[in-house]
Amino acid sequence: EMAEAQKKQVEHVTNEETGSGWVRIPSKYNDPKNFEGNKERLRNFSIPNSWCTGSGMEDRYLSEGDFWLYTEGGEAKVAIRFKGDRIEEIQGKGNQRPFNYWEEIVNFIDAKGFDRR
Repeated sequence: EMAEAQKKQVEHVTNEETGSGWVRIPSKYNDPKNFEGNKERLRNFSIPNSWCTGSGMEDRYLSEGDFWLYTEGGEAKVAIRFKGDRIEEIQGKGNQRPFNYWEEIVNFIDAKGFDRR
């Protein structure tokens, strides 16, 4: 049972480090006991992209809602920031609009049924 739990953990890490796809970093409200760790994860993904969540805003924004990150090769390419259950902001590297990933973003939002008003 312990080995199974560790395997799941390793798969999760491997997916984040080398895989591509969407990674959810839950808000303080949705995962209060892991808030500090989630802030650190968000910070680590954010720093290479010069996002403000890599330099101090992670506490405030992760208190307001979840983050979903689109990753390739373990690097975040797109961040979707939520305020409650509504999308508040979508950013790419250096806060440029992530046009290269528009299809992935639209498909993801539609598949999840997120509110895009």
